[in-house]
Amino acid sequence: MSTYVVGDIHGCIRELRMLFELIKFNPYYDKAIIVGDILGRTYENATEIITFIRSYKNSVCVLLGNHEVKFLESFYKNTTDVVLKHFCSSNKDISPQTYAEWISQFSLFYVDHSLKTLVVHAGVSPQWHDYEALHQAMYFNHHKNVWGMKRLMSILSECPVLYWN
Repeated sequence: MSTYVVGDIHGCIRELRMLFELIKFNPYYDKAIIVGDILGRTYENATEIITFIRSYKNSVCVLLGNHEVKFLESFYKNTTDVVLKHFCSSNKDISPQTYAEWISQFSLFYVDHSLKTLVVHAGVSPQWHDYEALHQAMYFNHHKNVWGMKRLMSILSECPVLYWN
């Protein structure tokens, strides 16, 4: 059994497929953690990427990256900024709402206690010890479920420690 950590896909579905073939990814034994930014530099291929990731069910875990957070912020604040315009112009077969609902399920972190591993997208605040980073990520996940993503995005955009540009 292997655990793979895959960074920033940025819409490159062809390369992601090739990577999974190269490592001979076996969903029955292996785990893949995608550390966010599944889309970003390009918003094309959203449907293909969602279909690919979902096909692996519980063997692939996707974390929120700064591009997902930015998309959610734009979506839930009902702004018509360049992020949503670019997404809509690149994807005729998936709505922004469907994409927002899917990525809202992602976590900020992945923990494997047996490997003593914490995986995040872009690191943690240098002032935080590992337990504090884990506490902040758990706080985010808890309040995502309690408050809903719309309220959480509003709070995050006003919090310089947690907000990513």
